[in-house]
Amino acid sequence: MLSRQFLFDGPTLAAAMAKTFARRQTALELPSRALTESFASDSVIPQWFVEQTAASTHDVKTPEMRWQLNPQIFSHGWELPARHWPESRRPIEGIPADARSKPGSGGQLAAFVPSLDLVVTRQIGGSGEWQYEAYLRRACAAVLPQ
Repeated sequence: MLSRQFLFDGPTLAAAMAKTFARRQTALELPSRALTESFASDSVIPQWFVEQTAASTHDVKTPEMRWQLNPQIFSHGWELPARHWPESRRPIEGIPADARSKPGSGGQLAAFVPSLDLVVTRQIGGSGEWQYEAYLRRACAAVLPQ
């Protein structure tokens, strides 16, 4: 259902999540009224999107060229961070296997974890090296029962 738990860092919900999940056809924009209606429903992320982003969308096996990432982490432009190779130096401990994330410029992040019913967004607005997986891991740990 992905609607009970949200972790926000900055004013990113409308900017990141709405643009991504608003419409199946283009997924590019969502008017404020539609965003409000979205919160009134039971789900922020449609089930069809959860299902379609659950696995890699290609059969490429060779490492991604720039950072030598496991190509199987990519699904419809989203990343499946739990599939990172150890060689990528992106620790995956504490990130659920069903997590999806969309890292962006300046530390921005949109992510969701169906098994935790969790949606995460972050807006930093600066330059530098950002630990996307570390942030997602902390967000997941924050909602797990102690």
